[in-house]
Amino acid sequence: MRILNGRYLVDGVETIVHLSEMNKQTYKKRFKGKLYCPTGGCPALLSYSGGKRAHFKTWRRRQHSDGCIYNINRELVEIEQSLLEDKTFTISGHRKQNALREAARLFGGEGAEKETVKNKTTTQHLQSRQKNKYKKRHIQMTLYDGDFLEDDTLVKGKAIRKRFVDEIKQKDVGQVRLVLGFIQHALLVGEVADLSIEHNEARMKVVFPEEFVAERLNSSYLNKFTAIPKAIEIGNPLTFAGVGNIRVNESGQWELVIYSGADFKINNLDLTVFAKSFAD
Repeated sequence: MRILNGRYLVDGVETIVHLSEMNKQTYKKRFKGKLYCPTGGCPALLSYSGGKRAHFKTWRRRQHSDGCIYNINRELVEIEQSLLEDKTFTISGHRKQNALREAARLFGGEGAEKETVKNKTTTQHLQSRQKNKYKKRHIQMTLYDGDFLEDDTLVKGKAIRKRFVDEIKQKDVGQVRLVLGFIQHALLVGEVADLSIEHNEARMKVVFPEEFVAERLNSSYLNKFTAIPKAIEIGNPLTFAGVGNIRVNESGQWELVIYSGADFKINNLDLTVFAKSFAD
C-alpha cells in the first residue's frame, strides 16, 4: 500500500505533510529523520522516493505499530523479498507466458475438465516430455524454466506449478505458482486493486504491492484496474490466471502477490487490452 502522507514531528509539534509538498531536496534538507507514518502514534520512520511514481516508504524496514494499516509482518516481508530475488526473477518471462497460455487453453475449453495435478519429476516423466517435444511441452501441468537444446536435451530449471484456488495448500506458501480462478470482487486501492478470486467455493486474494506500483515497466497498467469492477457490475464472468508468490496474510487467508503486469491475464487478455472495452 502506497503511503501518500507523513507526520512531521519536531519538538513535540506534529504537522501532516502531503506527498505533493515533497521533493528530493526538501526531504534531505528538512524532513529526513523527522518524518513518521501518518497513523497517529505509529513510531515507524518514513523516507521519500522520488521519480515519476513518487511515494513515501517505510525507512529501513522500521516496524509499524500493531494497529497501523501499514503494518506488515516482517517475516512475510523477508519471505516475499527472498522470493522476488531468488524465484520470480529467475523464472524467465518466456516460461511465465507459456504458463499463461496453458491457462488460456484450460479456460477456453481445451482440457476444461480439471485434472489432478501431480508434480512428477521422474525419469519417465522427462522421457515422455522429450518424446513429445514442442507439441506437448505447452500443455504439461508442470512447466519448466528450461528449453530443448538442438540435440533435444531438456534443460530443467525451476518449475511453475499450476493451482486452481481450491488446490492451494500450505506447502505452496513461499513458492511461485500459476493460480487460476474466477474474479468475484475487486477493491480499488490507489492505482491498482485487491482482487478476490474463487474456484469451487474456495477463495483467495490477489494483491499488487508497492513494488508493482513503483516499477516503471508497470506504468501502463496503473489506473487500468477500474475496468474490473465495471465488468463485475454488469455481470460478466471474469477468469483470472496469474503467476506470482503465494503467502498467508495476517487474517490467515491465502494471497497471490504479483509484481509484473505481464504476469496475469483476465479473460485471457492483458489488462491493458481488457480495460479498453471499459474506457470512459
